Amino acid sequence: MKHLIKFNEANEWNKELEFTEEDVKKSHTNINLEDLKEMGGDDMKFYMTIGDRMQSFEFGGKKMIMNDIYTKEKRFGGGDKVYEREVGYGIIDENNTLLYVISIYEPHGYSVNKKRGMVMVHGHEQIILLWLDSGEFEETYTR
Repeated sequence: MKHLIKFNEANEWNKELEFTEEDVKKSHTNINLEDLKEMGGDDMKFYMTIGDRMQSFEFGGKKMIMNDIYTKEKRFGGGDKVYEREVGYGIIDENNTLLYVISIYEPHGYSVNKKRGMVMVHGHEQIILLWLDSGEFEETYTR
């Protein structure tokens, strides 16, 4: 964990980063923003927490961090309570710039192959591969 703390010396631990819809559009992503807008409204925000569940790695000379990415929403009948809605995983660089967003239904976990430049994300009956050099996605359904 030492390397994670050193990597984020400029960041506060467990700090929540906020990204706009424009940030997501600029990143490599497989998100269908129109589908998400139906649930989240017009001014969508995405969040990622710098914390102990993240993974840091280096690829192509860039240091990167990967962790859960989510939105916040109020639900009908829920009063003022705000709920987090899992979107999938995000990858940022050391300047907290959003590089990749991987949307997957019910995220279960991920692995990073730094040598091949590939991220594998597991969800409910689905596996998504992201190739970091090209930003291409491959989806496989396991059912």
